[in-house]
Amino acid sequence: MLHFRMDFSASAISQQTTDPLILLVDDEVGILTGHQAVLRRAGFRNVVCENDPRRALAWLKRQEPDVAVFDLLMPEMSGQLLLEEARARYPDLPVMITTGMDDARTAMDCIRAGAFDYLVKPFQMDVFLLRLRQAVETHRLRLEGRLLARALGRPAAAKPVVFDPLIAASSAMQAVLRHVELVAPSSRPVLILGDTGVGKELVAKALHAASGLPGRFVAVNPAGVDDALLADTLFGHCRGAFTGADADRPGLVEEAAGGTLFFDEIGDLSPVSQLKLLRLIQENDYLPLGSPKPRPASARFVFATHCDLPALCQRERFRSDLYYRISFHEIHIPPLRERVGDIPPLANHFIAEAAAEFGYDHLRVSPEVMPFLLLQPLPGNARELRSMIWDAVGRNLGRELTPASFRPRSGMTPAAASGPARRAGLPVSQAAESGEADAMHFPGHLPTLAQVEFAALAEALRRTGGRQAAAAKLLGISQSAVSRRLARPFPGQAAVRMRR
Repeated sequence: MLHFRMDFSASAISQQTTDPLILLVDDEVGILTGHQAVLRRAGFRNVVCENDPRRALAWLKRQEPDVAVFDLLMPEMSGQLLLEEARARYPDLPVMITTGMDDARTAMDCIRAGAFDYLVKPFQMDVFLLRLRQAVETHRLRLEGRLLARALGRPAAAKPVVFDPLIAASSAMQAVLRHVELVAPSSRPVLILGDTGVGKELVAKALHAASGLPGRFVAVNPAGVDDALLADTLFGHCRGAFTGADADRPGLVEEAAGGTLFFDEIGDLSPVSQLKLLRLIQENDYLPLGSPKPRPASARFVFATHCDLPALCQRERFRSDLYYRISFHEIHIPPLRERVGDIPPLANHFIAEAAAEFGYDHLRVSPEVMPFLLLQPLPGNARELRSMIWDAVGRNLGRELTPASFRPRSGMTPAAASGPARRAGLPVSQAAESGEADAMHFPGHLPTLAQVEFAALAEALRRTGGRQAAAAKLLGISQSAVSRRLARPFPGQAAVRMRR
């Protein structure tokens, strides 16, 4: 077997932002020679060609390219096996598979194994170059994302005033705000991930405000919207495009020009709309209905979902190429159960908000309310907490707000039964949960002593059904000590007073 390689200099490697490093692996030397010539004419000077996949694997152990292109059927090692080996070493490496075998099942197997693209020979060289450039850009932007993630370990960034509308007392949410501040200047798409009700749109608005973009923040929820209606909503139409179109109507892409276009619940987008959105992001232009030519799109795109998009890609319900395009920067918002420090200030905010709405000048809040709220499972996160509090305040008729003011809800799940200790970042051990022993450990964020004390008090009240005397006995303190501690605000909790 012949060994064929195009050498490259160390100085070229150091300039990968302009000269990306490309690895081509094919057992046919003629194909390697042809691809090398095409790439050189297109301006790609930093190319390594291998006709032996075993030597290519040894090379990959020493260096990471920007893009790898593997032939599928090779005698010593298949391209699919080489793909799996390469992706195991470099999870962010875009790998393109080329083959003369047009088999849908094999193509899907390669995509599921992490292939960036799958091209069937013979293919047009302009298509090959287009896909290669997309892969190069994807790798560069993923590298930017890794650098940003490392930057999150630096000291907290200065909190700009744009974050003031967000209630973020916990260290977990402070980390989210630092991430938002870091990616705000980037023009690339941002994907915001998190459970229902964690505040993804609020974070998107903060991202827009921190970016300094002069245009508007425009939001659209494509879930359940007809493909044609969504296209008209996004791209608009020209006069005469259809019966009844008696005037030009701009779409949301135009309304968000120079600003941010926010797509909520992107995981619910239909396949047809996914394809249209992919073109919008990829080409950065759009075609209003009835327009003779495309118009440039100048908005920054931000997306949000509660779905597991990689899992949807594996089930072929979401386009993997669209996922790669929208996830250049990913911001993860943790659920409330992982950031207990945010529950009391959020609750205080919602109580004050609801009391003002119902016209209560002053609303007394029982000290038992906060332990009660900390014990709720809150699968709907801040949105559920807000609805619970508004309902309780509305039915309270101005009396003292107590746990009895809240409408009975479904019982807590076993995961929630570990109480505020788990919510405060104090997960009890498996033995403690089964009642065999009492133990806890502190992974990640270390809580304050005040938070530990409050968590233990709330857990004792949960175990004793709210009976203070029994809770005091469990804790080894007097009942009066329990009462005094309940009268104190939770760490970070402020007195709740409302004015009309």
